[in-house]
Amino acid sequence: MNPDIEGDRDLEHSLCVSNPRVSVILCTRGGCVPGFGMALRSLEEQDLERERWDCVLIVNGSTIPLELEQKWTFPMRVVQEDREGLIHARVRGLRESGGDLVVWMDDDACFASDYLSQVLDFFAKHP
Repeated sequence: MNPDIEGDRDLEHSLCVSNPRVSVILCTRGGCVPGFGMALRSLEEQDLERERWDCVLIVNGSTIPLELEQKWTFPMRVVQEDREGLIHARVRGLRESGGDLVVWMDDDACFASDYLSQVLDFFAKHP
């Protein structure tokens, strides 16, 4: 890596952080996909300490505000992205994320309860 290049310096920093944080970026068209609630539930059940991760929920191209059916205990920010398309939603998610690592999640997917812990373990072993 060339330390004179800003992006390389940021990447090198991210890989050397002693307690990296993970941002889960979850994009949805309004939460109307079957399985959306199960996706959020699988995040609720993560065994990784809440201080080590957050979720950026991007509501993409929907004119109807997303109303979550219940309160979730994990850190989550809901962000509206008016430009339609997954690429716009993902770019917005990257801009809004604060983690050292990013994990993409589909709005109809479910993570195993140790998924985020495994992500951090993998990057600790393979920086």
